[in-house]
Amino acid sequence: MTMQADEEDAPVAPNDGLVIEQDEPEQDDEQMERRKRAIDVLYGDSCPLAMEDPTGDDWVSWMGTLWDDRAPYMMPILYEVERNRLFADGMQWISSTNKGPWREPPKPKDKLRLVVNMIGPALDWRLQVLTEQRPGVKAIPASTDPDDQKRAQANQLLLDYQHTQQDVPAILREACFWAQRDGVSFVRQYWEPDRGIEDEVYGGTLGDVAPRHYRIEQVRVSPNATATEEPIWWVIKETLTTAEAVRTYGEDVVDESSRSGSDNKGVRSTPQARDTDIYRGSRDGGNDFDTVDRFTVILPPNKNFLPKGLEAVCVGTKLISAGPIPGGVTPIWRVTDGSSDPAFFPKPQMTQWISDQMTLNAVYSMFVENVRRNTGGRYIAASGRVVSETLRGGQDSIVEVRSPGDIGQVMQQVQGFSV
Repeated sequence: MTMQADEEDAPVAPNDGLVIEQDEPEQDDEQMERRKRAIDVLYGDSCPLAMEDPTGDDWVSWMGTLWDDRAPYMMPILYEVERNRLFADGMQWISSTNKGPWREPPKPKDKLRLVVNMIGPALDWRLQVLTEQRPGVKAIPASTDPDDQKRAQANQLLLDYQHTQQDVPAILREACFWAQRDGVSFVRQYWEPDRGIEDEVYGGTLGDVAPRHYRIEQVRVSPNATATEEPIWWVIKETLTTAEAVRTYGEDVVDESSRSGSDNKGVRSTPQARDTDIYRGSRDGGNDFDTVDRFTVILPPNKNFLPKGLEAVCVGTKLISAGPIPGGVTPIWRVTDGSSDPAFFPKPQMTQWISDQMTLNAVYSMFVENVRRNTGGRYIAASGRVVSETLRGGQDSIVEVRSPGDIGQVMQQVQGFSV
């Protein structure tokens, strides 16, 4: 539901229409000071709403500050999210040092690390069950009056049309896919001018509401948020290629230092910088490109300060828009995997399966390794005497040795044991 301002238009006056109308024609100094203190507490001391004449740079700086302030809180959450995604994909012999990147340690020689991935198929099965069930929404007439019945029938047709037009099954499938791995994902409704019905008089599409999915690393909220308490503010971060941002919003979305690519090229992978970039390089087409960040800040309606709410968008170093939320309703909602965790970013149910999955992998690897070693014969050979090894019948092996002395002093069979 982002509104773009034409480049030729005057800059958006962020405070116009955002302050609740007062009974008095003007506010005195004491009221203005109380309002400023309240805004500082709710939205941060750098919020442009408390400024008399904020500039675009003030809005861009404030959005980035809101995002960065929540980084220490989100880091341990994203640390577990990265592990969960790797386990679901079958990379399960992993560890980390000092909360660093998850990686597979060097494997000792002649050791097996088998994976019996029970988590991935289990998540796929749950997702299949969810996506096969279409939500049952039925419009019921308020009475037996023919007009009410016609109105209910029209509402039902509209709901069915929007379900298909917005491609709800695909969006829910994607949201549930990530919610099972991360614990939560998000869907945001916005206005898409290129969707909807073609109008011959207007000469183009009329536009329509469209949904967009966001992963956990793309969303941050105020500290008060829980599963039942709405956040005071939302921040959404999207990573665009520089070419896409310049094509859509103009050349001034990046400054001279950013255009060189020294700061924005590639995907950051250090523990301090992993936020929206985790998992991106391997799943989203590589990481060798210049990027620009697009921030969207959503302030839900507040009867004291923002009766219509606020939605502000900036790309790179440019403020795109700032104004009331179309419709006056927070256009974003959560999708969870059914976890009982009441946190806003809950732990997914699959977290409880990881220890059992690791035990299964270790036991299975030990079993296969012992079968391989003890099914046939085992030998001890003198150092530096083994030339080649040949399997015989698939059960034991013959090792060729070269020794000037007695062969029995060079190599001897090792008795196996029952697995």
